[in-house]
Amino acid sequence: MKCIHNEKHIKTETICQECLKNIDDEVLFPDLNKIDPELRPLLTQLTVQNTDLCACWKSSYTALTIYGKRLKIENVYYAFFKADVGNFRLKRICGTPACVNPNHLVSRFETPAIKKKVRAGFNRKFKDLGDLTDDQWCRYT
Repeated sequence: MKCIHNEKHIKTETICQECLKNIDDEVLFPDLNKIDPELRPLLTQLTVQNTDLCACWKSSYTALTIYGKRLKIENVYYAFFKADVGNFRLKRICGTPACVNPNHLVSRFETPAIKKKVRAGFNRKFKDLGDLTDDQWCRYT
């Protein structure tokens, strides 16, 4: 499966392990040259009104189908700007319902306990991070 964030990444299962290595980097507008040419118009359309990385963003979409997989809209934005984490639940840290600004979204892979594991490479305990329940994930943050 292809990674939404960078067409050169090989995505395994539901998450892109290459993206996870840089998941805590600052959010910047993505480099269009790294994104699949098929997805460039979609990114442009999604960000045409959302240019301020500090303000809350709204979207008229609730979900989109990309590469045959239906993704929640906040996950699509997150994939373009930070990392392709599939449909894993994202937390909104701004408190605004339906905000899709990637600066206001946090994934389970950004938690301090897991960041160390991702940077060091997956080990037995965290090999399949999808096995964590939402309750377990909330305890780490």
